[in-house]
Amino acid sequence: MAKTSRSTIPRPPRAKRDVLFGACVVGAVALIVALAVPLVLSCGLIFRFQNYKQDLATSFSYGEEHDSMFVTLGDERTLVSDDRAKRLFSVIVDTGMGKPADVLPDEGGLLIEFGDGSTLEIWSVEITEGGRVSDTGVLISYRRSDGQTFSYDTDYLQYEDVLRILGLA
Repeated sequence: MAKTSRSTIPRPPRAKRDVLFGACVVGAVALIVALAVPLVLSCGLIFRFQNYKQDLATSFSYGEEHDSMFVTLGDERTLVSDDRAKRLFSVIVDTGMGKPADVLPDEGGLLIEFGDGSTLEIWSVEITEGGRVSDTGVLISYRRSDGQTFSYDTDYLQYEDVLRILGLA
């Protein structure tokens, strides 16, 4: 049998379809990544909000059981009754999460201490995002006893409503 050299066997020319196929594969991968990143980030935010609600419920329960839930507004510090605490918790949870917030106001809000080292701060804020239902709302910041914080603003709850629920208005 005779040996054939590689140089004598003609190779077929590369088809344009190979380049188009490669471009389609790269485009499909880019599309999947573009869709997956926001989905993963949204799921992470939803997970953090669920943990926040559970931690907040634990803090409210602790404050109610130990009569250690106090609200501070300005220079006045008062005990929060169980009925008012339950109402506030329900309103906060039912309102849902708004836009996550990183920057917190220095002053002007109210502070709720639960007695277990965790706190809830609420401020009146201006809402500027498109699609808002109101130009004002609240910024809510919950700090666990270990220092971990979850903060967001929402225009579905008004500061005056929070003050009324707590009997401060």
